[in-house]
Amino acid sequence: MKCRDGINIPTNLPEDPCGGERINTTCVIDSATFSELGLSENATQAQINQALYLAFINLKGITDNLQDQINEL
Repeated sequence: MKCRDGINIPTNLPEDPCGGERINTTCVIDSATFSELGLSENATQAQINQALYLAFINLKGITDNLQDQINEL
C-alpha cells in the first residue's frame, strides 16, 4: 500500500508486544551505569535516549568533518 506521497506503508504491521500498555520513558529506570554517556546508575530511559541521541549527533559531526578532510586531499 502507498500513501499520497508514494511512501510504502507495510500491510503486515507487527503485533503490539505491550498489548496497548504504554509507559512514559521517564518512568523506566535502568540500574546499569552508562559512564561512556555520562550517566550514572538509575538513569531514566528518557535520559539514556537523550544521551544516545547526542552521542550520535556528535559522532556524525566527527565523521562528516573527517569526510570533508578526505575530500580536500
